[in-house]
Amino acid sequence: AMHQNCDRPIIFAMSNPTMSSECTAEEAYKWTNGEAIFASGSPFEDVELVSAENGVQRFSPSQANNMYIFPGVGMGVIACKASSVPEEFFFTAAETLSTCLTDEDVKLGKIFPSISRIREVSLILATAICEKAEEMGLANQLPRQDQTWRQFVHSKMWLPDYRPLVRPMHN
Repeated sequence: AMHQNCDRPIIFAMSNPTMSSECTAEEAYKWTNGEAIFASGSPFEDVELVSAENGVQRFSPSQANNMYIFPGVGMGVIACKASSVPEEFFFTAAETLSTCLTDEDVKLGKIFPSISRIREVSLILATAICEKAEEMGLANQLPRQDQTWRQFVHSKMWLPDYRPLVRPMHN
């Protein structure tokens, strides 16, 4: 039924936990012969479909939640000390996020970048938010004249680098 009236159905199985999901990634891809655009609220393993028509197809389902938008918007708002957070910031973040997919992501059927790129993507989104805030007259802190917004935001990013709390014992 999902594939009957639409060549590329968009299926967002958002229920959590995984066992409560409306359908699995494997089901969505099988039922649509690999044509579904799929994302879920819970993580799913990669799916491999084999058919005489398409050979072996590998899909890496995206997990759809707020893990990209909110960190990027929040970091941008804090970095430029925005005086307010209008809905345009969220539109900007969503549009910017859509540009962060690699060709490989698209090939694997992802609709969001790999989680391994979360810091990079957050930097890209935060930079776009700062630029939007400046454009709208909402930025209360600007980069130095010799800095781009990206450099400025990057300088504000925290790197979780912990030192050992206990000194190693030597015999």
